[in-house]
Amino acid sequence: MKKLTAMLCMFALLFMAACSSKYEQYIDSGMSALKEDQYKDAAAHFKKAEKEKSTDEVKKYIQAAQTMQQSVQALDEGKKEEAVSHAEKITKSHESSKAMDILKPKAQDLINKVKKWDLQVKDMSAKLEKARILADEKKYEEAEAILKELSGTTSASEQVQEIAQESTELWQQIEREKGSAGTTEPNQSTEIPAPPKPASGQKLTPKQGEDLIRAYMKIPANSSIIVEQQQDNEKGHYVFHVYEKVSDPNTPHNATMGYYAVNPETGEVYNDLMP
Repeated sequence: MKKLTAMLCMFALLFMAACSSKYEQYIDSGMSALKEDQYKDAAAHFKKAEKEKSTDEVKKYIQAAQTMQQSVQALDEGKKEEAVSHAEKITKSHESSKAMDILKPKAQDLINKVKKWDLQVKDMSAKLEKARILADEKKYEEAEAILKELSGTTSASEQVQEIAQESTELWQQIEREKGSAGTTEPNQSTEIPAPPKPASGQKLTPKQGEDLIRAYMKIPANSSIIVEQQQDNEKGHYVFHVYEKVSDPNTPHNATMGYYAVNPETGEVYNDLMP
């Protein structure tokens, strides 16, 4: 009887050790997922650990991972206030644990990112409004200097992207107004005349397509604006990237004015990014 009891105790201890081992493995996997910003996966690992051994510790880990996942998801959906609200549940928590040690800096980074975007949007909005005023006053060069900077701005923020697109559209509008008013930059010739429409059964050459784009955009012959041919679109029409190089000492980049296509059979010009 004593031997049987001893064996049962041994099996019980082995079983508990095995459960404990799996629990720790799932916890470790969850922590690794947190470090890699895989919050959904982390919660899944912690839930597996909970099935092995339900503890207050693992319950808190699951809650923390899910809260951070909600914050990131809200930010991806453009719900900045909701994202910050979830992140602050992490940063303001008085809980001390391995999970919180990993998550608190990440949550604070997310909050700082949102604050940075808000400041960027405010600054860009003010600059865009200034460019509009300058354009209304026909101070085209000053307006375009601002718009070049804004249109070349890249960010994961949808608001920043929208302002950059508005800046590009205003820049295009200014170029058209300058052309229609016969305004040219110093030491620049007038815009390139559009080539004739192709005769029946004939096609425009890529160079003629480029000239059509320059005429359509009212781009002077000696302008620094570049019209660069890209791969033909699915219709077989020539596609051109219209942009200008911005010599920023810190972040030199290309300021895109648009992508335009030319039907080589009809000479039709259209915005290739529009549906």
